[in-house]
Amino acid sequence: MKRITKTMSVVQVLEMFATEEQAVAWFEGLRWGGRPTCTHCGCSERVSVARSKKHTYWCGACRHHFTVKTGS
Repeated sequence: MKRITKTMSVVQVLEMFATEEQAVAWFEGLRWGGRPTCTHCGCSERVSVARSKKHTYWCGACRHHFTVKTGS
């Protein structure tokens, strides 16, 4: 079965999002469906927002920081 992939240009992305926060929220929804999941161990139960870095999460299960871009 052939898979169809939709691509976006950088210009389209810039037109879609006025701020970095909007872009991050959209990518998080696309990747995680609104529930951040650790890219290192797969846990979503013990994830919290990291205080030290912008748009970063902390996994209490494996003790790693991650973002929506980690592993992409």
